[in-house]
Amino acid sequence: MMKHIMTVAVALVVLVFAYTFYSQVKDIKSAAGLRSSGYDKSKSGNYKEAIKDFDEAIRLRPDVASAYLDRGHSKFMLGDKQAALSDSNEAIRLRPNLLGAHALRARAKALLGDNAGAIEDYNREIQLDPKDEFSYLYRGAAKALLGQDALAIKDFDEAIKLNPKFVHPYYQRALAKVRLGDKKGSIADFDAAIRLYPQSAVAYYNRGNAKDDLGDRVGATKDFDKAIQISPKFAAAHYSRAQVYAFDKNATKAMACLKKAITLRPAIKERARKSRAFSSLRNNPDFKALVK
Repeated sequence: MMKHIMTVAVALVVLVFAYTFYSQVKDIKSAAGLRSSGYDKSKSGNYKEAIKDFDEAIRLRPDVASAYLDRGHSKFMLGDKQAALSDSNEAIRLRPNLLGAHALRARAKALLGDNAGAIEDYNREIQLDPKDEFSYLYRGAAKALLGQDALAIKDFDEAIKLNPKFVHPYYQRALAKVRLGDKKGSIADFDAAIRLYPQSAVAYYNRGNAKDDLGDRVGATKDFDKAIQISPKFAAAHYSRAQVYAFDKNATKAMACLKKAITLRPAIKERARKSRAFSSLRNNPDFKALVK
């Protein structure tokens, strides 16, 4: 009798173990499937549904760092920077060397105003993946926001070295050079950015401003024209074109461009009232009425 009881007990233990093992394997497979489904949805831009899949995957397997990383990315893309920061923190806690986790946390920190913290995370991401041009780009942008343009340019240089067809570091490097007073160098970088992405209205606009600063008002006007052609409601481009025409004493064109700029962005009136560029129009009744 005792032997029979022992046999039954052992059998029950085996069954419990087998059921537990089966449940764990089932959860592992289910969680993996949900992560895969969430990843596919995230790639297609269906971030809300992706998050639901990642939520369930994490419920089944709360120890998988990549699920937090992927969910954090989806939350970041929906604009929830604080939630992205929280998920990236958990991903890093579980796997400190997980590629992409420090980069996500850095981007969230930067958008939350912590550029110094972002730089620390980009430093770590670059240690893990020295060929990640995006981390160099974003670290450079964070440095620029802290007023470290010379250091930022070094990061943009590295991003370009890793990927010469990557348009963003050319554009960001051009802006940094403008701030450092290197207008000629900035124009060369705007040229490169425009070659890579000819539909960039802001690149034409900023190149036009650099040309204007160097006295090339003809070239500046052409760039403002192109920026407006690409983006007709680009108020700043209309305003800059108005300034160039005013400097050239072309009151008719200056007033037409300024009127368009103010129609698109009424706050430009204040700038126009104070701008020395419109000194030739200061006593013009139409100008006075326009900026009143």
